[in-house]
Amino acid sequence: STATATTIVAAVLLRACVSLHGYSGEGVPPMYGDFEAQRHWMEVTVNLPAERWYVHGPDNDLQYWGLDYPPLSAHFSWAVGR
Repeated sequence: STATATTIVAAVLLRACVSLHGYSGEGVPPMYGDFEAQRHWMEVTVNLPAERWYVHGPDNDLQYWGLDYPPLSAHFSWAVGR
């Protein structure tokens, strides 16, 4: 139908426009922006027990990029990473 075609074209155009720009912190060492933050947080939640997600230690440097969102979001990150 026309409505479906219009929706698909609008979605593709929106995606194309968004992809023309970088993301926050792109190419800025050492943390490289939001994409790297999400990847790092997923790595923390998947590889550390939940009781250590918010605790600074040798395998969780909170000064680098510690979890800074609520536990419910951290559990979601863990579930997606599994």
